[in-house]
Amino acid sequence: LLSLATVSVFAIFALRPTLLTIAGHLREIEAKRKVVIELDLKIQNLNTAQTLFDRERQRVILVVSSIPKNPEPDVFLRQIEGVSVRHATSISSFSFDKILLVGQEDKEDKKEQKPDVLSSDVLSFSLTTTGDYPSLLGLTTDLENLRRPINIKTLIFNSRKTESAKILSVSVEGQAHYLRELKEGGI
Repeated sequence: LLSLATVSVFAIFALRPTLLTIAGHLREIEAKRKVVIELDLKIQNLNTAQTLFDRERQRVILVVSSIPKNPEPDVFLRQIEGVSVRHATSISSFSFDKILLVGQEDKEDKKEQKPDVLSSDVLSFSLTTTGDYPSLLGLTTDLENLRRPINIKTLIFNSRKTESAKILSVSVEGQAHYLRELKEGGI
């Protein structure tokens, strides 16, 4: 009986680590099954997102092109010229405020921003154009509906008489937006 008891005690102590290891492996297997289920769900969601993105690709391209990552004053000026030509108005003057096209801007000019967020910058402009009233009205409407979002700060209609005719003009001051991605250590 004593030998049987001794063998039983030693058997319990010998089998205990093995049983604990088996229990640990079963817990790991269950945890990995949960991870596999979650990964399958994520893969399914990514496939759904890819399908939606493929379906809306043209709209995404329009959104990306409407808010450029650089000021692109030349592209903006061509849009303004196109609107002016469409409405048969004559641009008397057009100017931009200070624009940083290449390099880094002075740190004193900008407020301190977190380097891991996107920053919206503005391209300030001033436009004066002349034409008849319906053309000027159409031009201002099209300016508001440009693909690139702009804020019109001031819009002034002027009228003056000359010896031969009455001249109407519109002066617009506004801002066109663009996004630039800030990286660590600056722009």
